[in-house]
Amino acid sequence: MPGPNPLTILHSQAPLRVWSLIVTIFGDVVMDRGRDHHPAPVWTSDLMALLALLGIDAGHARTNLSRLVANGTLQRGKDGRRTDYRLSTASAADFARAAAVIYGADTHQPAGDMILAALDLCADRKAARLALEADGFRFLSSTLAMASRHERVPDMPLTNEVIFAVATSTPALRSAVNKLWHLDDLNHAYSRFVTAFDPVTGALEPEEAVILRIVVTHMFRRLVLRDPLLPAAMLPADWQGHAARAVFMRQIKRTARSSDVWFSRHGFHTPTS
Repeated sequence: MPGPNPLTILHSQAPLRVWSLIVTIFGDVVMDRGRDHHPAPVWTSDLMALLALLGIDAGHARTNLSRLVANGTLQRGKDGRRTDYRLSTASAADFARAAAVIYGADTHQPAGDMILAALDLCADRKAARLALEADGFRFLSSTLAMASRHERVPDMPLTNEVIFAVATSTPALRSAVNKLWHLDDLNHAYSRFVTAFDPVTGALEPEEAVILRIVVTHMFRRLVLRDPLLPAAMLPADWQGHAARAVFMRQIKRTARSSDVWFSRHGFHTPTS
């Protein structure tokens, strides 16, 4: 497998959040890239084998599985002496929504507007702020928020108290958008992703395909779920998000068949490539 070692890239993360890696595994492998909304449970031994392949020791794996059970992401079951893990109903729905962003078509608009939301007339500004933030709005000040036009207007009674307006595209607006969503930092991260994974080529043994598939999916997931999916006019001229998605899609396509061989041997539901 010519190119950088995916495990080296994964373990260079400081710190490596094992719980987040397990989330990637459940979304990509167990839920079949978000397509299986009611996946079968996975035996602990099979999860341990996969995490060991990724360089995660059993102690850290068990600690982080317990953490995900405690916060409601996973549910633990038993069949005699054997233990399994499954997604909770709530987390399965969240994972499906995330999968649409991770594996879907590039959703950046070729053009679009930014929406302003003013809270000055809201009787309960705290509730309004929480609702707007949950829908992707970022705050320029304590009472003025902004989001891209394709974000939905919050479905809440206090919507009638929020004043919405379309912002005119100006250099000042683009500068504000860049700062609010830290676009330069995200763009640099996308560029590093392309540099790391674009050169990875060649035939893959099943174990190599599994490692590359999980690592590339994990690294891309951590970037794209930070991406506000803004109108193209608001993005930096050298935006690397499109190139990163192209690299990601190419790598998961080339790893699918060989990685499925490994998964089928280790008790996982075999995804549809």
